[in-house]
Amino acid sequence: MKNKRKGFSLIELVVALSILTIGLLGVIPLAIATIKLNNVQNQMLNAKYLAERYSERFKSLSFDAPDLANDGDNNDLADTLNPDHREVQTLDNIQYTIMWNVADNTDGTKTIRIIVQWYDARNRRQKSYFVETVRSSYEL
Repeated sequence: MKNKRKGFSLIELVVALSILTIGLLGVIPLAIATIKLNNVQNQMLNAKYLAERYSERFKSLSFDAPDLANDGDNNDLADTLNPDHREVQTLDNIQYTIMWNVADNTDGTKTIRIIVQWYDARNRRQKSYFVETVRSSYEL
C-alpha cells in the first residue's frame, strides 16, 4: 500500500514564505513614499484653501477696510519679513501663517498678494503658497 501525503512539505513552505517576504519588502518603501506624498499634498491643499478663503474675504470687505490698508510701500508684495498684515491659523495640527501685502495701483485699484507659509516637519523645510488678486473700489 502506498502512503499518499497531502499538503506542503516544510521546504516548500519556507520557500513560499521567503518569496512572499521579498515581495512585501519591495512594497513597503512604496507605501511609505505614498503616505509622505499624501501628507505633503494635504498641507498644500490646506494652504490653498486658506489663501482662497482670505481672497474671498477681501472681496466682501469695503475698499477702505483696515485689512486692505497699504503700509505705504507699493513694492513689497512678496515681503514675508514685514508684511502689511499677518494672522496665524492651525489646521490638522500644523500652524499656517497667512500674510498679505497690499499695493495701491495708479488706476485706483489695489493688488493684494496673500502668502501662506508653514513648516513641513517631515521634510524639514519652510513651504509657502501664494495667490494674488486685484480689488477695485467699484462694485458690480
